[in-house]
This record gives sequence, C-alpha cells and structure tokens, in this order.
Amino acid sequence: MIIFSLQWASVGYQSALRFAGMKFGKRMGENSERTELSLVLEEIKKIIEVLREGKVEIEIMPKLKGAQLKICESSLTTGVPNILQNLCFFEEGFIEGYLDGAVSKMGSLAVAGGEEVSITKVSCEEKRCIGLGDDFCGFLIKF
Repeated sequence: MIIFSLQWASVGYQSALRFAGMKFGKRMGENSERTELSLVLEEIKKIIEVLREGKVEIEIMPKLKGAQLKICESSLTTGVPNILQNLCFFEEGFIEGYLDGAVSKMGSLAVAGGEEVSITKVSCEEKRCIGLGDDFCGFLIKF
C-alpha cells in the first residue's frame, strides 16, 4: 500500500525507486559467485522470499533470449486495487541491477540448456502487475 500511496505523492518516484533498486541490486549481484543464469536467478528468488516479499517462480526461455520471474502473493501489493499502472519499480530495478552486477563481476553469464548463449547485457521490465489488475507481478528479463 505504501507504493500505491506514493503513486499520487510524487512525479519522479517511479524512476527514483527503479534507480534505488538497481543500485542496491548491482551491489548485491557483484558479490555473487554464480556463473550461470539459473543459479543467479535462484539467488534473487531466495532474497525476495527471505524478505517475505512473495513467492517467486522462474522460467528461463533460452531460445527467446529471455526469462520470466513471477512474484505471487506479494506483501507490497496486497490490497492494491487495479489502478491501471505498474507498481513494482524497485523490484524491477533490483532484478536488473543484481543480474548486471553478476555479469559485471564475471564478464558474462552462461545459460544452461539448448545452444550456447553467453549473457553480457540484461534488461528487466515489469509486464504484469497487481496494479494492472493481474494476479501476480511478472518481470521479463531479456539478454
């Protein structure tokens, strides 16, 4: 509900939250010792779940050069009505920042399964959100 309240309090809060998430995520990701995408995503999942921010599901789509991370039952979006807008800017930035930090440290990340894919650049965008009326918050990761 706090993020929902901020929606109306500040024009620049979206980019500020995303930037804060990216900075925090990158710093944490730089401490990762993992060299494979699924293992790094499992670290992100563990962090989100330990902080009790929801249950996380991960799907990696190597042929599409992407992955999807879903957060269900998030304490941050509980009780938020459909406001026709995304809300999870910090989480979006955190996921991208963490992956970017891991890539920066290791030089690249490998993707298991299928053809050889080496990740040197990532982006993350929230495609589904409780604030949009969806049942979960879904993030598309492109590499």
